[in-house]
Parts: sequence; C-alpha cells; structure tokens
Amino acid sequence: MIRQAEVQHRNGFTVCHQHLVHAAARTAHNGVFFQRDQHVMRLRHAQDQRLVERLHKAHIHQGGIQRFSHFRGLRHQRTEVQNCHFLTATFYQTFTDRQTNTTNELIVVSGGNRNLKPEIAKTKTVGIILQPSFLPGFSASIDAWEIKIKGGVGAVDAPTVLNQCFANAASPFCSQIVRPISPTDTSAANFPSQVNAFNINLANELYRGIDFDVSQRIKIGADTRLDLRLLASYVPKRSISTLPTVPTQEQAGGISVNGPYGYPKLSGTLQADLSHGPFNLFVAERLVGAMDRNWNPLQVFTEHHYGPVYYTDLTVSIDLGALGGRNTDGRSNATLFFNVNNLFDRKPPVVADTSSPGLNFPTAIAVYDAVGRFMSAGVRMRF
Repeated sequence: MIRQAEVQHRNGFTVCHQHLVHAAARTAHNGVFFQRDQHVMRLRHAQDQRLVERLHKAHIHQGGIQRFSHFRGLRHQRTEVQNCHFLTATFYQTFTDRQTNTTNELIVVSGGNRNLKPEIAKTKTVGIILQPSFLPGFSASIDAWEIKIKGGVGAVDAPTVLNQCFANAASPFCSQIVRPISPTDTSAANFPSQVNAFNINLANELYRGIDFDVSQRIKIGADTRLDLRLLASYVPKRSISTLPTVPTQEQAGGISVNGPYGYPKLSGTLQADLSHGPFNLFVAERLVGAMDRNWNPLQVFTEHHYGPVYYTDLTVSIDLGALGGRNTDGRSNATLFFNVNNLFDRKPPVVADTSSPGLNFPTAIAVYDAVGRFMSAGVRMRF
C-alpha cells in the first residue's frame, strides 16, 4: 500500500476513432519482513509504464514546456491507444529565427507524435506499522517512498524548438524544423518554412518523501471518547529535468513563479474528535509548510520567502436520534451540524502571478486558502 501517493494525470484532448483501452501495467514485489502484535514492516518495488495520449496537454512553467502531470504521489496506470487517427493543428505565427537573424511568419504544426515512447516510472516504498499491545487505541504508520520517471511527455512550443536547435545543432529539436535550403545555411532565404511543435519524451523527474499517520483513541467515561490523529508528509526531494539547456529544477520547498502551485516540504493535519453522548466536536489544524520562490536559478525575487501557514477548521454536531429515530444498526437518522472552515480567517500570502499579472488571484490557490472564513449549517438525514 502506498499512502497519500497519487500521480494525477491531467489528460488533454485526444481524438480517436477507436476507444482507449486502459490496463494496469506494473510489476510489484511485496514482502513482509516481520509481523507481531506490535509492528509490521513492508517493502515494495514497482515499475509503471504508460503510453500517453498523443495530443495530451498540461503545464511545465519553464522554457516553453508544458507539464504533463502534477504529483502528490502515485497511481499505476497504462493507457494503450489502438488504431487512432490523431488530429493536428496548423497556424501561422511570427518569430525571430536566430540562425538567419530574420523575423518573419512561418507555419506551426502542433499535434500528435507517433514516435512517442512510453513513460516509465519506478517506485520504491518501505513502511512500518506500529500497534503496541501495551498502548491500547494507539496506531502509527510510517512510509518512505521514492518515485523516478524517465521519458516524461511534454509539448514544446515553436520558439523553444528554434532556440534549442540554435544552441545545439545536434539537438533532436532540429529535426522538427523545415528549412528551404539546408539545416546550416544562415542566409535570410533559409528562414524556416515550418516548425513542428509535437509532444516528445523529454522530462526526467525524481520525488522522495516520508508519510506519517499517527492516531490515538482515548475512552473517557462511559459515553465520552476522544480521537486524536496526525497526518503529515515530508517531501525533501522534487527534481524536474526538462531541456538540456535548462538547469534541473529543485522544486521541493518552492512556490511556482507563474501559476497557482506550491510544493512545501512539510505539510500535515492534526485532528481532535471529541464525542459525548449525542454531542460531537471536531477540530482540525492544517499546516502548509514554509516555501521559497527563489528555487529557480533563472528567476530571482526580492520578496521570496513565505513562512508556514496554519488553518483551523471546526465542526459541531448533535445527534437528533431521539427525535429523528434510528436505523436498525443504531445509527441516527438525523444530525444537526455547524461547520466553520478557516475559523480565524487567515489570509493567504500575497504571491504575484508573473504569467498574467492582474488577472489571476495573487496567491498559490492550490495550497493556500483563498476563500477565507466559510461557515455552513444544516441537517443530515438518512432515509
């Protein structure tokens, strides 16, 4: 089992005359080293191979590359495309070609690439579960994991294709440029007639972290119970390698420079759930760890450090079983609840968006609460 680990694939637009066949493609070896009443040790090694839809789009915010996935863990999946006819898009754009030092209009063709190879991801996990007999109600699990991806698929835009070829004449990007004379001629007449901006295998990624899940159940009196739980994740390694001329991005503990994403090394939630007769009080304290915006050596910000942010959530509920009745399993048919998210109305840090200043909300909305205090109340009914 891999805790809190899921690769979330943001699928793009693929047009086929045949359906996509999804099938699992992993080879895993699971072993239990020892098992007693107090602890279990587990180890896993898995390999994941995926064939990504050819017209797939997503976002890497560097060097004109668009990312194909956003990680918070792992899901094993393989997608096979059978007998599909892939569409391409053709349009005109004006570019400056550094080889011929000429600015002109050229044809850009974007779309599928039948030469794509499957992405390959290898995952390793080792974990331990503690349930000591001398501490009733206590449970803890710790999972260390590592994910390596080779040949990640990304869509490269036309300017990046031109610049990468100019920087290295042996670059595979040069094969995507069509010139009327020759690949090396520098005269204005050799301005490209077409650039193919296809998806290619270009990214290598490495993720490494530790997940914690610790809980304690305490019984207080005949009808009072307190449940405590800590969920935490520490991800010190998040490396993204894309283009040969772009330095490896060490994103762990960083915050995106032109998007809503952030990657704190430490995040977690501490929960307390107190039940007394028909009354229940639930409190959760959420942590978004410190992040820095200067993780990218190509972009330096004056205001770049953002400290840890805490949010408090509160829920109060009353079991109306005496009025609403109960099911045969003893569960109430009606519960009255009052909920407050972000109880102290913690404001998100101001993180300016460099991609569309003034258009997007100036913070990393994927990790920070941009709504503020939010209250709701109601009755849950069972029929």
